[in-house]
Amino acid sequence: MKNNYPKLLGFILATIYFFNCVYNPATLNGNWHFINSLDLIIHEAGHALVPTSILGEVMTALGGSAFEILVPLVFAGYFLRRRDMFSASILAMWAAENIAYVSVYIGDSLKMNLNLLGGEAAIHDWNFILGHMNLLVQTDILAKIAYASAWILFVIAFSFGLNTFFKNEN
Repeated sequence: MKNNYPKLLGFILATIYFFNCVYNPATLNGNWHFINSLDLIIHEAGHALVPTSILGEVMTALGGSAFEILVPLVFAGYFLRRRDMFSASILAMWAAENIAYVSVYIGDSLKMNLNLLGGEAAIHDWNFILGHMNLLVQTDILAKIAYASAWILFVIAFSFGLNTFFKNEN
């Protein structure tokens, strides 16, 4: 991997993009990143793939956010097994972006101001989940924990990817 500067440039560009996504997650005030369209598809698929009849309504509601985070992590694991550390770290940064957006969704569970698919009739996943768990009063702290987790994962993924490049340069 010596002198693989195009790969390093791709890594840096991906890092800048995902840094911006984590720093400014999708919100009501117009922060919508290109990747959020894919995230939304994965989120909605997560609801469909978690059967209410078997796992219950709360797990089906949680399935959207869970899949949004797990899909990039599963692919990151695949690339880790193949020892492709750059791809794994970029996918882990994508998972961090998803966690940051989920933190916004959690934080909105009391206000319910986010525009949801289905409009007014849509169920706000995190209002439903936290309501069933009697944790709606903990919305702010849970959102902050999720957002901090996004940053922790992002920093680990970035450090891991960058370290891999410089380790292989020697």
